[in-house]
Amino acid sequence: MFAAHVRKNGDIQSVEEHCQHTAQIASVILSDHGLMNTGYLAGLLHDMGKCSQAFHNYIMDSFHGNSVIKGSVVHTFAGVRLLFDMFHKDDGRSYSDISCELIAYAVGAHHGLFDVVDEDMNSGFQYRREKHQEYYHEIKNNYFAYCADEKKITQLFSMADREITDCLVKVRAMVDLAHPEKANQELFFYTGLLARFLLSAVMEGDRTDTAYFMAGHNGIPSRIVNRILPDWKVMLDHLENHISKLTDVNTPVGRARKSISEQCAAFCDYPAGLYRLNVPTGGGKTLSAMRFALAHAKEKGKRRIIYVAPLISILEQNVQVIRRAVGKDEYVLEHHSNVIRDENKEEELAVQELLVENWDAPIIVTTLVQLLNTLFLYKTSNIRRFHALTNSVLILDEVQTVPTKMLTLFNLAMNFLSGICGTTVLLCSATQPCFEKTDHAMRIETVTPVSLSTDELRAFQRTKLNAAENMRLEEIPDFIRERMDEANSLLVICNKRSEAGYLYAQLRNEEWNCFHLSASMCMANRRNVLERMTLSLKESRRGNCKTLCVATQVIEAGVDVSFESVVRFSAGMDSVIQAAGRCNRNGESERPAPVYMINCSDESLSRLDEIQAGKQATERLLYEFQRNNEIFHSDLASDAAIEYYYQCLYAAMNKHHQDDAIETLGATLFDLLSINEKYYRKQHAYFLRQSFKTAGKCFSVFDTDTTDAIVPYKEGKEIIQALLSLDISAHMEEAQQLIHRAKQYTVSLYQYEKDQLEKQCALISLAGKTAFALEDGFYSADTGLILNPDQLGILEV
Repeated sequence: MFAAHVRKNGDIQSVEEHCQHTAQIASVILSDHGLMNTGYLAGLLHDMGKCSQAFHNYIMDSFHGNSVIKGSVVHTFAGVRLLFDMFHKDDGRSYSDISCELIAYAVGAHHGLFDVVDEDMNSGFQYRREKHQEYYHEIKNNYFAYCADEKKITQLFSMADREITDCLVKVRAMVDLAHPEKANQELFFYTGLLARFLLSAVMEGDRTDTAYFMAGHNGIPSRIVNRILPDWKVMLDHLENHISKLTDVNTPVGRARKSISEQCAAFCDYPAGLYRLNVPTGGGKTLSAMRFALAHAKEKGKRRIIYVAPLISILEQNVQVIRRAVGKDEYVLEHHSNVIRDENKEEELAVQELLVENWDAPIIVTTLVQLLNTLFLYKTSNIRRFHALTNSVLILDEVQTVPTKMLTLFNLAMNFLSGICGTTVLLCSATQPCFEKTDHAMRIETVTPVSLSTDELRAFQRTKLNAAENMRLEEIPDFIRERMDEANSLLVICNKRSEAGYLYAQLRNEEWNCFHLSASMCMANRRNVLERMTLSLKESRRGNCKTLCVATQVIEAGVDVSFESVVRFSAGMDSVIQAAGRCNRNGESERPAPVYMINCSDESLSRLDEIQAGKQATERLLYEFQRNNEIFHSDLASDAAIEYYYQCLYAAMNKHHQDDAIETLGATLFDLLSINEKYYRKQHAYFLRQSFKTAGKCFSVFDTDTTDAIVPYKEGKEIIQALLSLDISAHMEEAQQLIHRAKQYTVSLYQYEKDQLEKQCALISLAGKTAFALEDGFYSADTGLILNPDQLGILEV
């Protein structure tokens, strides 16, 4: 018996048993998509390379504590070679060739991505066919004798080939054949996503069976075999009862929210696809979207609901709303950097890798970063979760925040999920981007869940957007003072931390309660300020005081506050509309409240390309609006105005900007994941050509290279002292727990900020230089990070 795994008590799981279990799990996962034989074959072959005496000795030596070199006996190549030897024609481009390559990739990459064509223009497939041949014939004979015979493998491949061919025909129907170059790029990109999907199922089967066996169990978990759908009806009934208690039909806004919610519920019969939920700010979007998702999941038999938001602050607020609405906390899995510890370990069978969350819950609440990482990052933990996105309902809140550099990757991934994987995608935003008018269009359905009447739209017209004159930063405090004379509460939103810090310093000692919010402050600090500011706003509504808040974009989305007036530094219209959503939010004033846009004439946005591009597109909209406002219905926040803004934004982008250009490679991620002009040459004998690993390692949602630093704010002080006094070599696990707790007490430093702090000896190295902390005197509870105490003065902490 050849060993696949050995428990601590010496029990052995055979290669045959492990491959059979992995095959069954992968088959079940892919059964929703007509790829059950494909999953079974890939799972059956994935550990074929363990059928050798060399690997058996390797794993037994490791169990007995003998010295072994980790990874010295490679087991992932044999299955790849067998598939190519049996089913691939080296000069062919038939569907069978492509099927063979896709299955071979799932087998060969189940412990990590590899490049089909790498940066040296070498073939990853050819390398796996030619290397480590010394064991191959032994492995092949043993595998056919003990795991699966040649006839069975041939039968399985024949059925898998038909399944994959049917899938590829659907893929081909998704591309725009009227534009051959684009069609070719998209065809390869979609095929690459199919490879990741198949790989995800094999990884899930492999990791799940391994973890289950190592935990002392035999067989396959019953939850996988039975595949029982969540009880969507129970959750939906609870949510509808919850909504009925919240709905106030005595106000125009309450009646409009009720209409939105009911229309979302009624939309559940529509098939899987990409839909827009265009609901004004304050329209009850979260619960309405969840009502649609639950009703749709119940009607169409969806596996899970995945709610995605761009900011953790939005998630932490909305996850509580969702949990209360569906009735039980255990229905909801919260997955983001504040509740998980993402281990970056590539070692085979690393415990953290085996036990990482696989999104096996009815409702997942996660961030946009986690979603995009699941789609494109190289880490096996991310790839493993890919299958969880399929046959699901994907709610994308504040979808306008998707970085413009990855519009192509995002759009085509959403097309793939909806068109091939049966996923229903709901694009939620009050400022819907024109994804269908980008370089590579999203295939959005024309029908929408919600259509509001004129009266219902009027209920949400709570602000009047005014384009103010240009002024220098030093002139803006007087402009703010004038606005404070007219209102009891005012929110000022700046583009930069330095602007917010300057204005706060100029205005904090006036006769009002003054607050500051920015990313210079740790999350715990911001939460505390928000609590105090919320109380102050209540008093301001009663006329007992005045409240001023000077903030950056951190307050624009997911923060439920309402000011009498707002001042917004000029930026993209999506940001401006979000800012307006913090004004007269609950209709406290019957008349539209004023929102002022100002252009800071001496502002430099050289490090903030996206804000600069948005600001320029807004300026084009303002120019056109002044020339002919009727085409925008005399409203800068109208759908027509927002559409014009996005068209201007996209038109001004450099060629390939939307394809996620990587300057260090001189290529785009889209190219590496599609036709791969950078590295592919015609002499390669395979259809697949993507540099999957290179692209996955280069993928990053945010361009900015930042360093996190723990700040001496409340519990952050205690954590810093605990880490300083800890013997890291002896207490590594305790140190990791402390660093995880510190996430609420960290700020992100740009490289220039880190350099400046290091020159002042203001950064402390912690936990063997795996973490950093700020010295006392370089953080203020009022404004957060202080780069130079001598110039700014040390504010009380």
